[in-house]
Amino acid sequence: MADQELTLQEEFLLLCLNDQTGKFESRWLHHGLSAAALAELLLRDRLSLDPNGLVHVKSTAPTGDEALDSALARVAERPDAALSLAHWINTLEDETTFHHTLLPRLIHRGILRKDEDRFLLIFRETTYPTLSAAPEEHVRQRLRTALAGSGPVDERTAILISLLSHAEDRRFADGGLLRLVFSPDELSHYLARAAEISASTPISLALGNALQDCITADSGHPRGH
Repeated sequence: MADQELTLQEEFLLLCLNDQTGKFESRWLHHGLSAAALAELLLRDRLSLDPNGLVHVKSTAPTGDEALDSALARVAERPDAALSLAHWINTLEDETTFHHTLLPRLIHRGILRKDEDRFLLIFRETTYPTLSAAPEEHVRQRLRTALAGSGPVDERTAILISLLSHAEDRRFADGGLLRLVFSPDELSHYLARAAEISASTPISLALGNALQDCITADSGHPRGH
């Protein structure tokens, strides 16, 4: 499976997974998944941003993707209320989509496996070992090519870099979740380029800023996954 067949939500999810432990490492995972859903809906012309950065519904036509259609339906419940990206990132944050749509889809495709272990017959630990590394590796290579280069970057890649760059409390980690993708030495070389790419399109810039605002506001109440 090539990364072109993955949605931005799926790409973001795979990059947040520690392939050695089978656990997701971002405490802000669901914020990032919400932002990725909004990004897909913007790219697919279901939503639009006005000059003030407020979200409008352009079309309620189904996308054919269960997770995206659920998000679109939530936004369409308030068609006359132009609200901010940050509002919708918080509103769409939904563990149900994570557990019942995105993870089962990746498991069904043979990309991940779900393992459950019990300790002392009481405590249960769920992990998601990688079965097929190729899809995630395609995404990683796409990011590496973009960050190592100097030319224009396609909008989907710019958005993904922006989401990863902003999906962590900046007080504790420069580069955000790009630290999960690259070694410290690589990341130190890529930080300036990542900031440039994140600001290279209106959607990548707006979503990155909105995601960072949400995390800053919620940083006193981190959520584990």
